[in-house]
Amino acid sequence: MRNRNTLMLAESFWAIDLAMMPDGAEYEYRHITARFPEGTDTTVQLPAELLDSLKSLETIKKSIKELETAEDQIKADVCELMGESEFATINGVLAATWKTSTRTSLDQKKLEQDHPALVEKYRKQSTIRTFRVALKGAK
Repeated sequence: MRNRNTLMLAESFWAIDLAMMPDGAEYEYRHITARFPEGTDTTVQLPAELLDSLKSLETIKKSIKELETAEDQIKADVCELMGESEFATINGVLAATWKTSTRTSLDQKKLEQDHPALVEKYRKQSTIRTFRVALKGAK
């Protein structure tokens, strides 16, 4: 009975929360992480209907990884053919660019070796929450 009441409360909360969002407002993971920046060592019972969504999320993440691998391979193939050229055309039409740029960065390891007290003075610690799908034994 307690789980049923909890589920009903959760459903009511989400209905109200989503209803309060103005039309066109974004509802994304980053917004939820801002609302709930820290977790507690508790467990919530999710509705069984979410099982398919979580399985879809696993499939989507796998597809993204496969697409990123394919993207990398295509870029490698094209850049190999481009060599030192910054522009590539197909039938006289610009098809790709691979331009050189300069980036300035901080050598954190060297700074920590040379000035550890200074690094410690400016060190910033942040807390994050990591979401992972853990469908062990789920059917």
